[in-house]
Amino acid sequence: MTDWGGLVDTATDIIRDTFAESTPVVYERSEDGLQYEVAGIFDFRDFNADAGGGVPTTSRRAVLAIKPADLGFTPLADDLVEIEGEGRFKVSDKSPSSSGMWELTLRKVR
Repeated sequence: MTDWGGLVDTATDIIRDTFAESTPVVYERSEDGLQYEVAGIFDFRDFNADAGGGVPTTSRRAVLAIKPADLGFTPLADDLVEIEGEGRFKVSDKSPSSSGMWELTLRKVR
């Protein structure tokens, strides 16, 4: 019998490691300020939104996918993420992805 979960974990690790080579991530917990170096997949994604009056618009947001086992805790809103070459971001939302990773929506911190 095939271990589907193990296959998905292996595939996710390969994809994450491929993307993370050029995107080091430092994750800082808002609860205690502790920092963790983790591998993740960082990208910008377009989201559809309504600007009011029925006018559809598209908003571009930063998204970071992190494997729960690599992080070791549940991410929280207001945690901080430093992404090399991109800057510092605050976690605004989280949701589990279909691949078993946390998908974090980020806001740029100035």
